[in-house]
Amino acid sequence: MTGDPWTDAALLGQAAAGDSKASRELVSRNLGPVVAFAWRLLGDRAMAEDVAQEAFLRLWRVAGRWEPRARLRTWLMTVAHNLCMDQLRRRREDVLTEADE
Repeated sequence: MTGDPWTDAALLGQAAAGDSKASRELVSRNLGPVVAFAWRLLGDRAMAEDVAQEAFLRLWRVAGRWEPRARLRTWLMTVAHNLCMDQLRRRREDVLTEADE
């Protein structure tokens, strides 16, 4: 990759090529903010950690095809937001189902 070898996009390219150190660095940089964001939306730490884990799993799936049209953190936060909205929707549906019983 050209450019700064420490950018998230460069690290993701290295991670896609099998560099575990680059993968660890990406997680180190981004896990805390993703968990904190999800925790604020969900109000549940365990669910926030699950959302963050799923967001990173999705990132690893697209790592080899990543095109940096947006900042990696922005992409992760968008994925986390969508996953949180899914969780909140499920909660609401569960509450409505319980109310009907």
